[in-house]
Amino acid sequence: MDTGERQDARIEARLREWAAELESLKARADTAVAEARTEYYERIDAIRREIEAELRTWSQAPPGPESPKGEAGLRALIERLDAKIRAELRELSPLLQDLKARAGQAEQEARRLAAELRAKREPARAAFGELRLGLEKAWVELKAGLDSAITKFREPSEARKP
Repeated sequence: MDTGERQDARIEARLREWAAELESLKARADTAVAEARTEYYERIDAIRREIEAELRTWSQAPPGPESPKGEAGLRALIERLDAKIRAELRELSPLLQDLKARAGQAEQEARRLAAELRAKREPARAAFGELRLGLEKAWVELKAGLDSAITKFREPSEARKP
């Protein structure tokens, strides 16, 4: 294996490593997003169940001025539900910020690796182009040499035929 082939093999191996790193980063980001999404939907479902339970309790109470169905009861219910939702949002906020930060880091790393890949691609293409031109020239010279040898071997046998 000559120097050019070794260099091409090293470049190809590095490109494969970068592709694997990109896939790994993407998989980690996808996993983190899926986990956060699952937790988010589980919490939303829990809040929904609590709201439904409060509404059932409110709808089953007997009517009257002190009843939970009265205006004061309705306001109290709305305030409780609002407080629960705001508390959940405050609790989820750091998780969402962390997820956004990690997604941003993964995107930056992917862009960096893609830029490195693009930077290496042009020299690799140029090297491949040079290799191809060298092979074409070698083929032309080899073909000319073979044609010449074939012609020389045929000439004596054709000259003997009178």
